[in-house]
Amino acid sequence: MTATCATCRSPIGSDAKFCRTCGARVSVPVLAAATPYQQPAGQPAQTGGGWAPPAWSAAPANPQAMAVAAAPPAYAPWPPQVPPAPATRTGHRRQTLFVVLAGLIVLFGALAAIVVAARRAESRPPAVHSVQMAKKVTVKDGNVDSVEEASTFGPRDTVHAVVRVDRAAKGPTLRAVWTAVSVAGGRITNKEIDSSELTMDRAHNVADFTLLPSGAAPAGSYKVDIYLNNQLVKTAAFTVAP
Repeated sequence: MTATCATCRSPIGSDAKFCRTCGARVSVPVLAAATPYQQPAGQPAQTGGGWAPPAWSAAPANPQAMAVAAAPPAYAPWPPQVPPAPATRTGHRRQTLFVVLAGLIVLFGALAAIVVAARRAESRPPAVHSVQMAKKVTVKDGNVDSVEEASTFGPRDTVHAVVRVDRAAKGPTLRAVWTAVSVAGGRITNKEIDSSELTMDRAHNVADFTLLPSGAAPAGSYKVDIYLNNQLVKTAAFTVAP
């Protein structure tokens, strides 16, 4: 049997200490060259110059196993789905407290806006919106409910001057001054014939000033001047027919 070098597989002598081809030290047992294959006893002779491995019996196919093997691999979703944290009593209490605090903030804000609006209304000066001349006025629950407007009156009619004031005004003082502008054929001109005064409150924003003739009023033109806190703000004219 011929020995070979373990490094370069060159043939060396069995008693050699170094390989003559690569110079490697022969420190391990040398490998013997493989002997030609011998046909095992009991096996039929092979033709064609080579030996074929013994035939193996094929196991029956498993359709279910084949289907599983053919199925594509299942991949986990990415990014992974994180389940929501279970609700805790502490988290529920915090959420409830937050809702309560938010409601209180909104309530306090609304109250503050109401207070500011009320103070502004009190601080702004009062104003007279309108003056209506009327023959008849209906009063309901202490307030003027309706008026029968007119600009011409008879000699014995009661003349009403209905004055509407800003309700937000704080205690304004109104005064009505009645004047005969030109009556009795022009013999009487710009003569004050009556006046009255009253103070308004929050519950009443409409004042009804009246002129009651003691007899038959002379025909002609008249007017009423409305003063608010001693300042002339409105003038309304009317006529008395003969």
